[in-house]
Amino acid sequence: MDDTIGSRIIALRKSQSLTQQEFSSRIGCGRSTIGKYETGENAPVAPVITAICREFNVSETWLREGKGEMFLQITPDQKLAQAFSRMMSGRDDGAADRLVLMEMIMGLTPEQLATIKALILATAERLKEQQHT
Repeated sequence: MDDTIGSRIIALRKSQSLTQQEFSSRIGCGRSTIGKYETGENAPVAPVITAICREFNVSETWLREGKGEMFLQITPDQKLAQAFSRMMSGRDDGAADRLVLMEMIMGLTPEQLATIKALILATAERLKEQQHT
């Protein structure tokens, strides 16, 4: 793959398993705009670059210049804050369900929380196994 901002946008989009439409929706622009960035027909303007970096936790230096790692290293607290920000801004399709679950979780005792955590982890493991069969 050539070393252009378009090729890096493709690499980022594919690393997230997103279509151009899904990617464009996440950053607030049109699908055809993403297509033009990817082909090199147009170059993304600064606000689009900022939106991509913020939404996907991407290094601006990597996106602009191809230098360094694609993703920024963030702490678990920062990751959680980003998830809450997406939920509260409406940039999360499952925001309403996530908020209901968070409210329920906040009311649990430590013992109940441990039980729910164990159930979720076991269910997630079963789902992974089903995907690989």
